[in-house]
Amino acid sequence: MRISTQQVFLNNVDNLSRANSELIKTQEQIATGKRVLQPSDDPLAATQIIKLEREVDRTEQFQTNIDLATRRLSLEESTLDELFNNAVRLREITIQAGSAALSSQDRVALATEVDGIIDQMQGLMNTRDVQGEYLFSGFQGDQQAYTLNAVTQRYEFQGDAEQRYIQIGPDNRIAATDSGAQLFEPENPLNVALDLSNGLKSIDTGTEAGRTQMETLLGDTLTALEGVQDSNIRGRTSIGARMNAMDQQALMNDNYTLITQEALSSFRDLDYNEAISRLTLQQTTLEAAYASFSKVSGLSLFDYIR
Repeated sequence: MRISTQQVFLNNVDNLSRANSELIKTQEQIATGKRVLQPSDDPLAATQIIKLEREVDRTEQFQTNIDLATRRLSLEESTLDELFNNAVRLREITIQAGSAALSSQDRVALATEVDGIIDQMQGLMNTRDVQGEYLFSGFQGDQQAYTLNAVTQRYEFQGDAEQRYIQIGPDNRIAATDSGAQLFEPENPLNVALDLSNGLKSIDTGTEAGRTQMETLLGDTLTALEGVQDSNIRGRTSIGARMNAMDQQALMNDNYTLITQEALSSFRDLDYNEAISRLTLQQTTLEAAYASFSKVSGLSLFDYIR
C-alpha cells in the first residue's frame, strides 16, 4: 500500500490537532475542577450528575422552606405569648373588679385599662408577616383578620379557617400558618374584653340587681378567659411541636445533602493529581510531536535522493 506525502502530512496535522484538543481539555478540567465538561465526555456520569444536582437543588429548597416556616411560626409564637400576657392581665382586672371596696369611678378606670388592652390585642391579632400578609387570616392574607362591626359593635373574623402547608422534606409537609378561626374564635378575646369594659362602665353596683349583674359578668369573663388561655396554650404547643419537627427534618436534609454531594463529587470532581500528571505527559508528547512534524514537513524530494 502506497502512502503519499500529502497523506503523511495530513495524518500528522490530525495527530497534532487531537493532541492539542486533549491538552486544552485537561487545562479546562484543571481550571474548573470538573472531570466532566460536557455530556459526551462521559454520558453515564453526566446523567448521574444531572440527577444528583437536581436532588441537591430540591433539598436546598426544602431547607429554604423550613427557614421561611420557622420565621413565620416564631412570629406567631411571640404574638401568642403577648396575647397570653394580655389575657393574664384581663383576668387580674376581672378579679380586682369584683372587690366590694371599689367605687364606680374605680371600675371606670379599670375599664379604661381594658380598652387599652383591646387595642393591643387587636393589633396583635392583625399582625402581618414579612410579606405584609395578615398572620391569622388563613388563605385571605390580604384581608385584615379582625375588625369592629360598626352596626353590631362586635369584633368579627374576616379571614378563613385554612392553613398553609409547605413542603419541608420529600414526604413531609407541615402547616406554616394558623388561622384565627382555630386560635381565637372559640372565645374571641376581643369580644370578651369588650363585654368586660362595657359592663364595668355601665353596671350600677349600688343596687342588688346591679351587683348580681356584675357578679355574673365577672364570672362569665373568668370562664371565657380560661377558654382563651387554653386555646392559646394549645396553639403555642402545636407551634412548638412543628418547630421541633422542622429542626429534625433540617438535620435529615443536611445529612442527605452531604451524602448526595459526596456522590456528586465522585462523578463530577476532578482528581487534580491525576490531571496534572496527565497534563505534563500531554505537554511533553505534544512538544515531541511538533518537533517530529517540523522535521518531517521540512524534508523535500532532494533530501530523499541524497
